[in-house]
Amino acid sequence: MEHGSMRLGAVVERLELEGLLLQPPAADVELLGIADDSRRVRAGDLFCAWAGTAVDGHGYLAAAKTAGAAAALVERRVEESELPQVVVSDGRRAAAMAASVVFADPGAKLLLVAV
Repeated sequence: MEHGSMRLGAVVERLELEGLLLQPPAADVELLGIADDSRRVRAGDLFCAWAGTAVDGHGYLAAAKTAGAAAALVERRVEESELPQVVVSDGRRAAAMAASVVFADPGAKLLLVAV
């Protein structure tokens, strides 16, 4: 998914505020979007990887890099990857927070009404 351009540092700041950040990346890069499927990564995306019950997304960092990913959000460092990696404690929650930052917090613009 694509939105406007932003810095990875903005995502890192939000993850730190939420208590999810374990290790910041070695470099701050420009992000254009976010993806959790290496087959859907576009140039400039933040690739989000976590260990699932059937598949471990960490095994797809090379494919994401080849597809143009600018950085990766991971639950554990993948030493053989050249991508700047943001290491977090909970990949799914961190991906949700990162998407909120990348898409300018769309939930804040919703009007909630209860009856």
